[in-house]
Amino acid sequence: MDMSQIIQQMIVLFLMMGTGYFCGLKGYMDEGFSKKLSALVLDITTPAMILASVCGGQADYPKSAAFSVLGAGVVTYIVIIPMAWLIVKLMRVPRAQSSLYMFMTIFSNTGYMGYPVLRAIYGEGAIFLASIFNMLFSIAAYSLGIALMSGGKGRFSPKILINPSLISSIAALVIFLFDISVPSVLAQTLDSIGSVTSPCAMMLIGASLSLIPVRQIFTEIRLYPFSLIKQVALPLLMRLVLGIFLKDPLILGVMTVLSAMPAASICVMFANQYGNDPKLASQGVFITTVCSFVTIPLLCMVL
Repeated sequence: MDMSQIIQQMIVLFLMMGTGYFCGLKGYMDEGFSKKLSALVLDITTPAMILASVCGGQADYPKSAAFSVLGAGVVTYIVIIPMAWLIVKLMRVPRAQSSLYMFMTIFSNTGYMGYPVLRAIYGEGAIFLASIFNMLFSIAAYSLGIALMSGGKGRFSPKILINPSLISSIAALVIFLFDISVPSVLAQTLDSIGSVTSPCAMMLIGASLSLIPVRQIFTEIRLYPFSLIKQVALPLLMRLVLGIFLKDPLILGVMTVLSAMPAASICVMFANQYGNDPKLASQGVFITTVCSFVTIPLLCMVL
């Protein structure tokens, strides 16, 4: 693992996010544009990137790797859900904010940031492994996540789970398991379209952060120790727990890095939709995202 390459990639991602922040401030990426670009990333470029990770032969893993990631994902949620409750209690989070803090603990930005970071650390094929975990993420976020954000009043519908990212993840899994050959021209097309995902996703995060008044960003003091717990202590704990079951260092590394990602950007979307303190959600996404540019390289040094 080349630390200089990882640090360089984190700087690149930070600069992309900074560019998005600038574009948001200057009006190049207003709310309407960002909404359309977000849909494009979610529905077109991310599925293309996921499919490209297996169509180009980068995912050169044994078939058991897919099932190992699924099992590790299940264990991750079994461990992290009660840990989220414990963290909220130990930090004495006010009851009105407890569900939001639990959401931020359980659900990390394993897509927007997870994919480019893993690509930098482990190569293109690691995106496929992350996409398998994100299948579980989608199921958990749109069931448990909605319940947390809505105070149990939000309704879960199976139709919510039918989205392009989940469909492309299932398709990639099928291609991988059955060694389906994809024409090179199609693989190259998917790779080209998918390559814009990282810059667009990071610019979107930056543009969304530009909507928060600077004077309000740093006022939630509790977010600083929370970020250290979420992005340093929890990943190290997960590595110890998953190390009992996982013997493949690559899969263990991928799962550890995914658990170190900042709070999921959908936290803000859900907070707005279900009336659960969108200001705090935006602060949480911002602080944990900025902290990740330090904590991820540090964690990689430990790994």
